[in-house]
Amino acid sequence: MLRVDPSTGAKTVIASGLSRPYDVITAPDGSILLSTESTVIRLGTGEVIATADRQIGRILLAPNGDLYYTTATTAYRVAAGTHAQVPVADGLAAPHGLALAGDSALLISNTESDSIVRVDPTTGTVTTFARLDGSAGDLAVGPDGSLYVCDMTAQRVLHLTATGRRIGFVGPVFAVPYALAVAADGGVYVVEAETSGHIKHVAPDGTVTTLSTH
Repeated sequence: MLRVDPSTGAKTVIASGLSRPYDVITAPDGSILLSTESTVIRLGTGEVIATADRQIGRILLAPNGDLYYTTATTAYRVAAGTHAQVPVADGLAAPHGLALAGDSALLISNTESDSIVRVDPTTGTVTTFARLDGSAGDLAVGPDGSLYVCDMTAQRVLHLTATGRRIGFVGPVFAVPYALAVAADGGVYVVEAETSGHIKHVAPDGTVTTLSTH
């Protein structure tokens, strides 16, 4: 796992020798959580936060400390301070992205169903938030509550309103846009998953800068 300085592109190795690392997030205390194989671990201490009977994909930490993660068909919640894993959405089709909306609803990209579903934070009811013309990949919520989506079919970053209405595309066609993060300037970072992958920054005015090449 590498840390990339967004201002210089400099890379620092944070961890090596990992087995199938998939997703990484930073907790409020500065610790790093990583999904690898069928576990979510805390780097440095090796603490196991969650385990599953299959590969764990995306992970997401809520402001209250709850952890969400996905497998090939199910999204789970692990309440803060516990190891109790509760399914919050089942019957999913290769979910790839997780995000928390402004109202604390959980948004999940239901990749092979070309849709994004919404899990109500109070009732747990699962509804369709938006439908795409192709496969929905990673998700990221902007500071205004709007949603950025990796459109895996168009190879673009799609921008939706907080209610799921289509705004348009952000940036150019990418080479396998795989992961997203919102930048401090209101733009987005895009990870391209081609053989020689890149991390790119799309500024609010549409300017694209390559930060790192792998």
